[in-house]
Amino acid sequence: MKIKSIESPINSADSITLVPGASITKGMANKLGYGTAWSFGEGSQRVALYVNYAAGLVVTFGGESVYSVGQTSTSDPMFGSFLYLRDDGNLCLGVTHRFANDQSYTTEHWCANTQRLGGTSFGLLPTGSYGRAWGIVIVNDAGKMVWGRFGPAIVSNSPYMLIPGSYLDNQNTALNSLKANEFITNGQHYLFMTAQGRIALFTDNPRTAPTGSYVWAGDAPDIQQSPYMFYYGDDGNGCTTMASDSTKSYWCLITSQSGTRYLRMPLLDAGTWGFVLQRPDLSLQWGQFNRQTGGINHVNEPNEWINPLTSSTMNFRFYANGSMDATELLTQTTFVVIPESPTFLYLSCNNGRPYEYPVTMKYKGEWANGNFVFRKSSLCSTCICSECVTIPVTQYFGYVPNWWGTQGLSKQLVAAPGFPELWILNEKGQMAFNKKYSLYV
Repeated sequence: MKIKSIESPINSADSITLVPGASITKGMANKLGYGTAWSFGEGSQRVALYVNYAAGLVVTFGGESVYSVGQTSTSDPMFGSFLYLRDDGNLCLGVTHRFANDQSYTTEHWCANTQRLGGTSFGLLPTGSYGRAWGIVIVNDAGKMVWGRFGPAIVSNSPYMLIPGSYLDNQNTALNSLKANEFITNGQHYLFMTAQGRIALFTDNPRTAPTGSYVWAGDAPDIQQSPYMFYYGDDGNGCTTMASDSTKSYWCLITSQSGTRYLRMPLLDAGTWGFVLQRPDLSLQWGQFNRQTGGINHVNEPNEWINPLTSSTMNFRFYANGSMDATELLTQTTFVVIPESPTFLYLSCNNGRPYEYPVTMKYKGEWANGNFVFRKSSLCSTCICSECVTIPVTQYFGYVPNWWGTQGLSKQLVAAPGFPELWILNEKGQMAFNKKYSLYV
């Protein structure tokens, strides 16, 4: 098995330059065949890509399989299994079948549905590229990603990094808009501008998806006067406008988010889609996501917080003693959000003789008037005093959403799916509050 190895990660925000010997361009002549592997790194940091004995595409990290597609038990590697990028940009696995008379024919048994996205090259990224354990991408002639798959973050700032093809930049006239049929992508989901003037989010190739199969969309103009574009202005707002005049807007994301520079499709946990607005320092200011489901990473309004909130990046715990902490899973760093409080409060009374008795303290994390607050109260127990003193309910900590939190009920407190943060999302999935808990500030 032939190994090609180069160490330097790729982190450019402008373009992805794939490594010769670990990439292919369009056409059957450039296929990756069975018996050849690409790899970077060593030992536990070694990432490798190859076509295996079952004619499947396999990526391993540290010797363990982390991504595999196209496995077939009917293919014999002696017949020539291979991976190639078709002329239309579709990434496919195939097998060349040969006969005794030297005649042959080729069949394809798996394709990635990447046709018509403009891809011209496919490759394996060096270990650590864009802060990820591993990555495979298809890029266009400009080095922008049009499809990709990535491993987990291995550095704290990875969730905030700009991958070419994944973002708009309102300070760059070449990157501040999407014309009809253009998109940005995190490699799996696509923010796509339709010819009808609707900005829409697709969870698969938008150029092959059935009409109307998006999972989120802005409004289309009432009167069709195309061509349109989606314009991300320096006021931080994204609007559907005339392609010839960005001041003529028909629909906008928000009133404005001044101070933001980037509109980006981030890498998120499985089952979550969305996009974010980031400031020049790459911190998050706003986002649009789907509602969280499954229960392990969020508390729905009006429910009380009972179990830990866990995502791929964070674990938030609220304890019976009223304390709360946040653990960044990558670094195993725990931040004390709320310090420990006494479980018992001792009160003195005098009913003929001095006596000190405990009052059990109760702590709750719950929704109140649209905020998520932490409160304490007492459970009064039997005592020998003439009257039992009860501590009134008091709030001692809280998360207060911004204006976006007033948009409807059914908010969610969320361990951010892919970011080392805690969010509050409103009922439309719009970010109304975020707080980072990370070594990366």
